[in-house]
Amino acid sequence: MMKREELINKIKSKKEFREIPRDLVERVLDKISKKSLLEGEEIKLTRPHGSLRSSTLSSEKVGTTRPHGSLRSSTSSSLISFKKELSDKEKVKLTRALLRKIFSSFFYKGIFSFKGKKAEREEEKSLLSLKVLRKHISTKERLPFYEELYDRIFNRGDKTIIDLGSGVNGFSYPFLKKKINYVGVEAVGQFIEMQNDYFKENKFSAKAVHLSLFELEKLKEIIKKTEKPRVVLMFKIVDALEILERDFSKKLILEMSKISHRIILSFPTKSLSKKSKFRTERKWLFDFLKENLLISEDFKLGSERYLVLLKK
Repeated sequence: MMKREELINKIKSKKEFREIPRDLVERVLDKISKKSLLEGEEIKLTRPHGSLRSSTLSSEKVGTTRPHGSLRSSTSSSLISFKKELSDKEKVKLTRALLRKIFSSFFYKGIFSFKGKKAEREEEKSLLSLKVLRKHISTKERLPFYEELYDRIFNRGDKTIIDLGSGVNGFSYPFLKKKINYVGVEAVGQFIEMQNDYFKENKFSAKAVHLSLFELEKLKEIIKKTEKPRVVLMFKIVDALEILERDFSKKLILEMSKISHRIILSFPTKSLSKKSKFRTERKWLFDFLKENLLISEDFKLGSERYLVLLKK
């Protein structure tokens, strides 16, 4: 049986996982090793570029609980245990599979093919931005609505955007239509280099930072160095955070509310893979938000629901 450090090194030995922060790999491995997953969180073993195999984990599921109420989507927070003891090989495969599910960029083949590519003319730069946004599973769904969304959530006086779990959302900077400081915080290291090259080439007042959101003190230090007023974006990250640590999203939202003017929170209304509507009202989340913050706006664009959160 391999030691924990050996398992982590084995997981990260594959190219696509090398630049994911170690603490995130550890969290996912620990969840797998404890033989507990989230109800509805089907872990399909995937090929390197995300083409799904037909096989799923065959371990039997036993008693379940539902700590977050009625959430029944693929990101439900109910626990499922497995009767069989997992081998080291299964732990590695399932940890990688869950990491792919959390970092949904792995579902789209070819997104890293844009790494290092440059465009000379303005129309080529715009085309490159759109091509990248179309390759990421979240930004592709948001693409038809960026202009309307940004016009609605950003004000003339905003100075800094903090984009948590940004993915490749930094490539949407041209939709802002004005110069504004942008800081994208992302765990997938390949996205950092892609975005920073793009920002530098276009002379945008923007940067991407390679950091796990669970490194909360480091995150707050980075944000506090930016110009006020700040707007924090949390697009479709709550479910992934809850998979890794129950109620961490609540902690993160509260901490961000202390150092920002407002928070823009979003979550999907449809399954990414099945395109079916989620049968959930996310009561646990809304109860928390109503108790601690002011929901100044609540609206939908495409398959995404947005909440604009202010301090009470």
